[in-house]
Amino acid sequence: PANRTMIRPKRLILARRLTETLVLAALGGAALGLPGIPAGWLSGAIIVTAAAALAKRPLYMPKALAQVIFVLLGISLGSALTPDMLGRVVTWPLSMLVLTIAMSVLTYAIAAYLHYAHQWDWMSALFASAPGAMSQALALAADTVSDLRSVAIVQSVRVLALAVVMPLIIAGLGLTGAPPEPLPLPPWRDLAGELALLVSV
Repeated sequence: PANRTMIRPKRLILARRLTETLVLAALGGAALGLPGIPAGWLSGAIIVTAAAALAKRPLYMPKALAQVIFVLLGISLGSALTPDMLGRVVTWPLSMLVLTIAMSVLTYAIAAYLHYAHQWDWMSALFASAPGAMSQALALAADTVSDLRSVAIVQSVRVLALAVVMPLIIAGLGLTGAPPEPLPLPPWRDLAGELALLVSV
């Protein structure tokens, strides 16, 4: 009984923190998303929650809910790839080759800079400089002897630059285009089953 009385207040505190986190993220997203700024919902949520965290607000996001959100983000990004777009990739072999080389060179150059200029170990430097999703880089770094905190800081700056600065620059230059036409959704039963499978994996 004593343990139960201690667990209930803790759950209430976590629920309040989660509610505050979601409300702040929604307000920030709406502030930039409703005016039509590219990636405004994502950028606004990042800016407001980051500001709240720096202001020492007790934000909270349970791992299970974060997993669901990662899956939804992956579906949103992956659904932008169409068969027509995939067919065009084969017609750009030189561009793909140059892009691959450029990414490899930049990754190694940044890792070398962190290693030689700031005395980072090679594993931490490589994980910090690796392009791609921050969550995957952090997950891999956590399984090694890398400096997870340093990797997280560098990766967070990269994500903020891509999700916040770039959309604002694009909007300021007037390079925004028309949103893609929405695709028809599958039946909700199939959608819920696929989402549950992705989250469990």
